[in-house]
Amino acid sequence: MAKFTGLVGQRELLSYTDPHPGKKGSDFVAGDCSRCGGYGFIPAYGHVQMGRCFKCFGNGVQNVTVNTVRKHARAAAYARDFAAELAEFRAVSNWLQAETWFHAEQAEKAAAEAAEAERQAAMIQGFIGEVGEKVSGIEISVKVAKYIAGSYNRSSAMFIIAETDAGQVLKIFGSAASVMQLERGDRATILTGKVKAHDSYEGQDQSVLSHVKVEIQADDEVDLDGEERAA
Repeated sequence: MAKFTGLVGQRELLSYTDPHPGKKGSDFVAGDCSRCGGYGFIPAYGHVQMGRCFKCFGNGVQNVTVNTVRKHARAAAYARDFAAELAEFRAVSNWLQAETWFHAEQAEKAAAEAAEAERQAAMIQGFIGEVGEKVSGIEISVKVAKYIAGSYNRSSAMFIIAETDAGQVLKIFGSAASVMQLERGDRATILTGKVKAHDSYEGQDQSVLSHVKVEIQADDEVDLDGEERAA
């Protein structure tokens, strides 16, 4: 009796009959075209010669070995004879795959939540003063410096995101000459400024300042003896 190995293991086939009894496995017989499945055309290529299959030239037939035909016949018998087992196997496989995806999704979600919690825990919250309060003498490091081009009724300005030495975040939008000179990475001292508002971005407190004037701190240079000196 013929046997076939598939999804549920090797089984003896009950409904298989040899489609070409007495022929050698290496003999060639007419069979369905492997490209178009015996239809003679391929709908997806309907815009090229009405979808005619170029492998079988529209006949739907090609020469195949008897072994190939027998293999396909055994696979079809396997699907018929063990349909219930195959259906159960696929159902279990689909369930396991769904469980795997669910747990992977939960793990990804947990990792994202942990990363967000870590990010928020690293934030330095709080404001540098009450709204309307004047501030001065604050050392800052510039993290973002974006030039905003002016228009016919508005002067050019700089948009600045900076951090104090204590880690508090400041947001500055100004056109003072000293502010216009700021660049990312600069160290500076706020000489004068006014707390315009208290803001928040993605959970981070930000003090919004206006009327700001700064003094950019000179970089330290190293002389030939390896000692630092003011630029």
